[in-house]
Amino acid sequence: MNSSNNSTQSLSEGSDSPSHFIHFTTYYALASDIATFVFNSTILIALLHARQAVNSFMVYVVQLTVSEVLLALTALPGNFVRSFYGFWPFGDPLCFAFSYFDSVFQSGVRYSHAMITLNRFWAAFFPVHYRNVHTRKAACGIVAAMWLFVHAIQLPSVIVGRVSPTPGDTQCILNLASKPGLVVVSSKALVWDGTSVNTLCQTYVDELSQNAGYAINRAEELKRTK
Repeated sequence: MNSSNNSTQSLSEGSDSPSHFIHFTTYYALASDIATFVFNSTILIALLHARQAVNSFMVYVVQLTVSEVLLALTALPGNFVRSFYGFWPFGDPLCFAFSYFDSVFQSGVRYSHAMITLNRFWAAFFPVHYRNVHTRKAACGIVAAMWLFVHAIQLPSVIVGRVSPTPGDTQCILNLASKPGLVVVSSKALVWDGTSVNTLCQTYVDELSQNAGYAINRAEELKRTK
């Protein structure tokens, strides 16, 4: 279900024809966008048909799938357009909308993966607390809080980055380099959010699994020696 930002190199101004590499990356981005939409839509439809299977954990899976579908419908086509034409052809209002969708849904997908990892960490290390507290209602509340947090980080950056775009910008790129302050710092500092959380939690989960495996093997050895 995982997708990536398929922004590719732009065509240079005045160029009569793009290189074969740009042709390849442009249509690869389109194929990736279509695959992201089709696969995640299929998963989402299957989940909707089996609603009884959507327990508290599956809420995060549904949320990730919805985020991927929205990303495929909004931001990824914009990246393809920029790559295909070599510039943004639709004017400032749609550029702002594209910047919003790209920033928010990319971050939303990233945080969705992080939430799944944190959920498994919680269930593995605090199983009793997890069973007592983590209901489907609680999961929905966590998802809602995540989207509020994503907007708190990304929306100010989108606004700041498009209020005064880079002079001569034809690519619809956020101009954050010359905007010091908390908005830009927080946006840049938290761009690694999901990756760092996933790595940290996965390290502990792997260690727990190894220790559990060792304990099981040791218990079996003791049984055989008795």
